[in-house]
Amino acid sequence: MMLVILAISLAAVLVLSLAPPSIFLTRTVQTRDRLSDLKGAILKYYDDHGGFYPVLLDLLVLDEGIPCEIDNDPGSPTYQKLQGWCGPYLDPVFAEDANDFQTDGWGTLFEYDPLTGAMNSCGPDLSCGNGDDIADP
Repeated sequence: MMLVILAISLAAVLVLSLAPPSIFLTRTVQTRDRLSDLKGAILKYYDDHGGFYPVLLDLLVLDEGIPCEIDNDPGSPTYQKLQGWCGPYLDPVFAEDANDFQTDGWGTLFEYDPLTGAMNSCGPDLSCGNGDDIADP
């Protein structure tokens, strides 16, 4: 009976010791995949809007209510550029949850700079700038 208990305990310790790395790897892969998908959507938005990145990541999935059309006003600074919402820029399944697509594998919102389009995750320790951050591809 003692041997059975010892064997079960040993198996439990082995399983528990192997679980964290696989969870870490899964969350890291999920984060990199989301960053890649978001970066592609941001670049498509950038191309459609004459070199402007979306101010908010929500603009990749939410219809602003203004239809996508070319600005034909010669006096406008955006003359001959697309205006309005030309999306969706993300796969609707990926963006199904309004907040989920904006979070990394650890459930933390990505850091996003609308001036440069750069994104990153704070990584597994949920604190940015300390070496474990995951940057966009």
